Amino acid sequence: MCDDLATALCVAGEGMLATIGSLVGYEAFIVGLDGSRRWTTGFALTGVTDYDLTATA
Repeated sequence: MCDDLATALCVAGEGMLATIGSLVGYEAFIVGLDGSRRWTTGFALTGVTDYDLTATA
């Protein structure tokens, strides 16, 4: 089911986060083309920090 949800999220976009968030045992995190980040309310994050996602090590 995870693959199905990931595909739906790619197709439907940010609006799909609410649907995934309503499912027991599933969470999601997306990064937009502009670098914006969105996640479901239950997604476990620690110390959210702004990183330059385009930088390479």
